[in-house]
Amino acid sequence: MENILVVSGHGKYATSIKSTLEFLAGKNDEIKYIDFMQEDTDITLKCKMQKVLDENIDSGILFVCDILGGTPFKCAVELSILKNNIEVVAGCNIGSMLETSFNLGSLDVSELADLIVASSIKSTIRFKLNALPNNEHDLESDIGI
Repeated sequence: MENILVVSGHGKYATSIKSTLEFLAGKNDEIKYIDFMQEDTDITLKCKMQKVLDENIDSGILFVCDILGGTPFKCAVELSILKNNIEVVAGCNIGSMLETSFNLGSLDVSELADLIVASSIKSTIRFKLNALPNNEHDLESDIGI
């Protein structure tokens, strides 16, 4: 089964993510981008999402939303209740979306949801400079610089 990644969020979140992902990895037709603009309502957003579902009826769908509990997240969750091959996640970062996009054809949609969450957690760090004697710094120990 083919999988589709659907990125959705407030304002131009989705199209901004599109710009970044295409810069890093090129165009990918298995990734769809849906912005939730000020003129939209939850109904119009849900219609945009439903259109993607209708165009990809036999695909697993992984919705990646910007904010847990936001309107894009709620609309995606409502649609996911109707079909068992839809997963919804929120709060993921570019690195995890990139990694997930490379695995769209090799994992089922449930495994993709687990991958993107685990990858987001793993790649979220705080840089902290480790001071060495004589005021030198160790950049290699924590982040591999």
